[in-house]
Amino acid sequence: LARARPDGHILGLLSVNTNAVAPQLQALSFDPVNDFTPLMNYGSFLTFVTVAASSSFGSMKELIAFARREPGKLTIGVSGIGANSHLNMARLAAEEGVEVTFVPFPGGAPATTALLGGHVMCAVVAGEVLPSVRDGTLRLLSLLNADKSEEFPNVPTMPELGYSWASRPWIGMGGPKNLPDVIANRWSEELLAATRNETFLNTMRNLAIVPVRLGPAEMRSMMAESLAEHERVARTIRIGRFAPR
Repeated sequence: LARARPDGHILGLLSVNTNAVAPQLQALSFDPVNDFTPLMNYGSFLTFVTVAASSSFGSMKELIAFARREPGKLTIGVSGIGANSHLNMARLAAEEGVEVTFVPFPGGAPATTALLGGHVMCAVVAGEVLPSVRDGTLRLLSLLNADKSEEFPNVPTMPELGYSWASRPWIGMGGPKNLPDVIANRWSEELLAATRNETFLNTMRNLAIVPVRLGPAEMRSMMAESLAEHERVARTIRIGRFAPR
């Protein structure tokens, strides 16, 4: 997308993982903010801290207390080392001063499967976990977000648990750099209008994505803030480009 001709025929998905997290893990050949034309941010996906229904952990407080008592024994499934879920759970562990063991998987669905199979004690995943929560097999302890879950309003958010920060996993659309204003504005208008479609909104609810509507200027500011925020987190937990050599 960064190398595409700016004629409006090629658009792409921009997200926290591609444009804020990935730059912390490796050197990229493009600028994750300035080499794109933001068009619209349409959602923020919820990130759940999940355990088996039979787990002895009844709350995040109990989960952290176990990690403090038994350093390294709490196994947490995540959708890849360096994924948004991993970075923010590692941030929480660092803030609490506890040692945990992250188990990476190639996505949220495999991490959920491992939790169902009893191979990890906890998983930090997005909407992939909801079918198993709905059928009572898995249980939600908290959200790493500031947003509440419409479907599970009793699940506490990070601010409700007393933390001063929360995960902001955004997702949106963009084009290559130097997309002419007349083309960018037209695409932005059409894409934002489409987010009001009821079928789209129902799909977002099923996937646990909170609808957000930001235009180009707001999205560019948000992308820059997200990039800086994830660099601070990566530096703190010393991962990727900031890992000890």
